[in-house]
Amino acid sequence: GKEVEKAEHDEPMTFKELVHGMKNAEKDSLGRPIGPSNFFWRTLEVEAKREAAYAKTDDEWESYGDWLHHHLFGWEKVKGNNGKFVANNNHVRKTLWMANEYPYAFEDGVKHDLCWVSDLPAQSKKECLAAIEKNIGRTKDVIWFTNSLENRSVPEIDHIQIIYRGSPMAQRHSTEPITSDED
Repeated sequence: GKEVEKAEHDEPMTFKELVHGMKNAEKDSLGRPIGPSNFFWRTLEVEAKREAAYAKTDDEWESYGDWLHHHLFGWEKVKGNNGKFVANNNHVRKTLWMANEYPYAFEDGVKHDLCWVSDLPAQSKKECLAAIEKNIGRTKDVIWFTNSLENRSVPEIDHIQIIYRGSPMAQRHSTEPITSDED
């Protein structure tokens, strides 16, 4: 994706800061919250790992998105016109939930997962909420969003960011997760 200017940060973001920063998040055309472009960051170590992983695929693959489509979703690997591999779309829409290998910098105890969908259409708000409930349940504090277009490191594959932590709400048997969407 397009590089955007990042703010300088010394400390990981707290969950409270995340909730505050996402409180008035804009929505995309599907009603999904959009994470502000320069709000999130990775530690230097995590960012170096991410850049190395992307660079490792540059020589052989047309894009990191092609590499992911092949490795995450099993799309056929074929040689493109320029001699680099591309992932051949099998038009089977699959959803995959996983821990983020390159998480943003959050305080200890905060987890950062991703929910990918292999093919169009993009995940609807309803699909996002169902995936969160299935994979996390309703007893955690949860903020979820899609990145802004200019901040998507893998724009070829629709995915949402899910940030969560254990919650005191669990002791009260809450049935509604905290989300960045008040609807």
